[in-house]
Amino acid sequence: MAALESVGFSILWSVLVLIVGVGVLWILRVLQSWLQARLAGVLLRQGETSVRQYLGQLHFLLASVLRLIFWASYLFVLALVVTFVLRQFDFSHDIGVRLSLWLGHWLQHLLAGVLAALPNLFVAILIFVLARGLVQANSAFLRRVETGRIRVGWISADLAAPTRQISNLLVWLFALALAYPYLPGSSSATFQGVSVLAGLMISLGGQSVVGQALAGFSMLYSHALQAGEYVAVGGTRGTVVKIGVFATRIATGTGEEVSIPNAVVFSQPIRNFSREGVGKHHTLQVAVSIGYSTPWRQVQSLLLTAGQRCPGLVNDPPPYVLQRQLSDFYVEYLLVACFDIAIAGGHAQTLSRLHAEVLDVFNENGVQIMSPHFMANTPEPELVTADNPWSVPAHPPLQPKPQ
Repeated sequence: MAALESVGFSILWSVLVLIVGVGVLWILRVLQSWLQARLAGVLLRQGETSVRQYLGQLHFLLASVLRLIFWASYLFVLALVVTFVLRQFDFSHDIGVRLSLWLGHWLQHLLAGVLAALPNLFVAILIFVLARGLVQANSAFLRRVETGRIRVGWISADLAAPTRQISNLLVWLFALALAYPYLPGSSSATFQGVSVLAGLMISLGGQSVVGQALAGFSMLYSHALQAGEYVAVGGTRGTVVKIGVFATRIATGTGEEVSIPNAVVFSQPIRNFSREGVGKHHTLQVAVSIGYSTPWRQVQSLLLTAGQRCPGLVNDPPPYVLQRQLSDFYVEYLLVACFDIAIAGGHAQTLSRLHAEVLDVFNENGVQIMSPHFMANTPEPELVTADNPWSVPAHPPLQPKPQ
């Protein structure tokens, strides 16, 4: 009877420990899910599009390490439960004792290592806490400069954001260099070998990334172009949407947005059409090729007339015409004018209206436009006559009925 009672108590204790073990495993699983969600929220929901791919790789690495830690915790809890259950029965008591001694020795070795690393780990944590405080103070100051609440002479509002990113990165790198000797295992040959391998991989694989970032910061600090300005980079024309860390986004005004790597932008000539104008005025340029038989004074007058008829163009500064090139078969003229963004709208739409006015004015006065190339006069003038400007399927705009 005593033996049966002993076996019954052993089974009861085993069942209770199994229930507790399942509860601990469930708590660990919930904690793992919460930490993974927090990690994804911090890394995957921040930054611009060009940076998210690198944050995604960092998230994958940290999530894998976190998953490995929790799987080790699961195995440890299971080992404790199995050890306790084995020690409750006579036929498995010796196995449970040996397993308990092995787990105790392993845990003692682990705790000894943790206790030995605590002083240095405390110093490393202190360094990172001080770096975080410095980053927060620097970010708060430069955000106020960016919003215009604080004005200083050594930095402008448009450069406050990139300066904040650079300075914060330098602070974290300096903190990492200071805390590195205090990190657990930093003096071991394995840790040093992994550090050298990681540094080599970053230096080889990150050359283009660093080049793109340096090119972007160089463009910002040289004031070559800014957000909201109309520029031409290579064969792309449009309004600068944003100068990111790795790429510059340009909206062409035709429903598309072009993303150009900063190294490409920095290596090409940048034509900025928003600098000569005053305030909200941007410049427009229209080039036409006219034969030598047409008086240049007439061409100038026609181009200026087209500029006067185009809505949105301003007279201060006034439009002007240049004879830009004397080619073999034609003269190339350039009309330069400024327009008000608030009145005329976008650059592409205003340029289209100005092109239409140039075509109408030259057709009305019987002057042929020889763009893009001209070699000989045609038997019949290439003109749109005044009696047929609305060929099918085009039709004139509807006029309001008289009251």
